[in-house]
Amino acid sequence: MNVLQHLVDHHVETLTAVIGRAARLDEETLDRTGTVSVETIDDRPTLRSLINAMVTQEEHWLSALRGDGWPDESDRSIAGLAARHAVAGRDYRAFVARTLADGTLGDTIVDTTCTPPTTHTLGGVIGHVITYAAVRRTLAIGALHTAGVTDLGAGDPRPYLDAHAG
Repeated sequence: MNVLQHLVDHHVETLTAVIGRAARLDEETLDRTGTVSVETIDDRPTLRSLINAMVTQEEHWLSALRGDGWPDESDRSIAGLAARHAVAGRDYRAFVARTLADGTLGDTIVDTTCTPPTTHTLGGVIGHVITYAAVRRTLAIGALHTAGVTDLGAGDPRPYLDAHAG
């Protein structure tokens, strides 16, 4: 079992489910400020801002890998977020799979989305996304639960990993 790949797959699939459930909610619920904030994650998180941050995070690192600038995150409608994630989630998963298959976790990239540009390892990028996404995903699932959408559980990757063992 490749735990790292499965954690990324779990994240991408769970974010897809979060966006799908968010599509059932009204605009007011999507933009309601959460009561829990995590320093450096989001100043005033709403379900919409958390979903946008997770989608943008995938797009950001793909842009950095290509040497491009910050991605366009202007479409924050649920349909727009779903469309952006469909592409970015697929491509981010492929990046992780390729990096693992090639054994290049220690290779570096220059992140041109930063000022000044910053050097990161590919493994550091993957670890960063998994860690920050887990916090945002947990907050988003909590916001869905508060809105009455409870069928995603807590978003724990353990059942996902168990199902993909062997």
